[in-house]
Amino acid sequence: MIVGYALAGGAAPDGDLPPGTPLWMRVTQMALGLGIVAALGTVAAWVAFRPGPRTFTASGTFASGQTSERVGRMLFGAGAVLLAVVFVALLIVSVKRLRAPR
Repeated sequence: MIVGYALAGGAAPDGDLPPGTPLWMRVTQMALGLGIVAALGTVAAWVAFRPGPRTFTASGTFASGQTSERVGRMLFGAGAVLLAVVFVALLIVSVKRLRAPR
């Protein structure tokens, strides 16, 4: 939001930065997006795969209260894998946009 609207002046109809945006702004926006996804994935992977005891609680429609460590680690592991896929997809799209003629 900061790079796209405050610095670049908005977004193009395709959601990318407007034509003529300097390369450093494009790289900054890409780095910030990748950094956010990587930070979220790191937390999920830490909870799922690092050794040590974990305690999980669930609250929602189908479950509430304490749940098993295995279930909690499996859900965080699935989230970590999903975020890794999102990171790779975002990286590919970002590199393609950086290489596209402007």
